Amino acid sequence: MGFRLPALVLLLLPAHALADANTQSDEADVALLAAACSGCHAKTAEDGFPQIYGLPAVEIREALLSFKADTREGTVMNRMAKGYSDEEIGLLADYLSAQRPAN
Repeated sequence: MGFRLPALVLLLLPAHALADANTQSDEADVALLAAACSGCHAKTAEDGFPQIYGLPAVEIREALLSFKADTREGTVMNRMAKGYSDEEIGLLADYLSAQRPAN
């Protein structure tokens, strides 16, 4: 019975390492989703598009969900928002909120 505990610990360690890798992968996936936003919404306010970096997550989430539901007028944003699931919109909102504008 003495050898079972170390074997159990060895079995659990890779799962923990995998969970950390999944978290890092998830963060990279969200950053990749947000990269599409930076095509218009640069981190500087000089581009003429609304500044979205550093806004409260709830504000970003509500705006994206409104665009997705066509209850907020937009030119491109309605079509862009429809490409995201509600979960992805939440992840994007949290990610963009944590970013800071360049200026």
